[in-house]
Amino acid sequence: MKKILLAIVVVCMSVSVAAQVQLDPLFENPAVQEINRLPMRTNYFPYENEALAAKGDTTKSSRYLSINGMWKFLWVKSPSLLPKDFYTLQYNATGWGEFPVPANWEFKGFGVPIYTNIPYEFSPKHPNPPDIPDSIDQPTAGYRKSFVLPVQWQGMKVYLHLGAVKSAFRLYVNGKEVGLGKDSKLESEFDLTKYVMQGDNLIAMEVRRWTDGSYLECQDMWRLSGITRDCYLYARP
Repeated sequence: MKKILLAIVVVCMSVSVAAQVQLDPLFENPAVQEINRLPMRTNYFPYENEALAAKGDTTKSSRYLSINGMWKFLWVKSPSLLPKDFYTLQYNATGWGEFPVPANWEFKGFGVPIYTNIPYEFSPKHPNPPDIPDSIDQPTAGYRKSFVLPVQWQGMKVYLHLGAVKSAFRLYVNGKEVGLGKDSKLESEFDLTKYVMQGDNLIAMEVRRWTDGSYLECQDMWRLSGITRDCYLYARP
């Protein structure tokens, strides 16, 4: 009898360890809310003079560069299906489609929009935070956007502003990993000064629909995904 009980304990421990190993170390870990992201701050724009600041129109500032518009886009049902090198300068994305930023995936034909209050739509029967079950689809998209760094920004610090990305993302610039962000309805900013160069540049992002944060964001609302608010670059002395 003791041997049977011991065997059961060993099996249970093995299952528990296996479940822990399957957790994504970044996207299913509440201890990781950001990597290399700047601290949250009051929303304001650093205009170059008082006259422009009084008008409050960022598009008139020489320090502002919008990256809204059409991005190269690849939507897949699982992160494992996203090409491993999709963010590199050498990767050929000519076969990808295009998708607007800002916009939601689901209302443009990529995935299913879900409206619910309870239960967790990604883990309806046996919720086990922070685990996102491997048995469900984990829609993921790759984004790529090229831009030219303004000549007048030479010698200035360069920042990226992402208005909102749901539910989490990994960011790359010119083939180098910059960082990660969650908090799908908050702004995220990154210092790109050491990653950008004069002339052509490339921003790439991996965006996932579900993460550990999805448990906290389970509210009476539409479950939608994507880069959903304005995005831009800005410069400061």
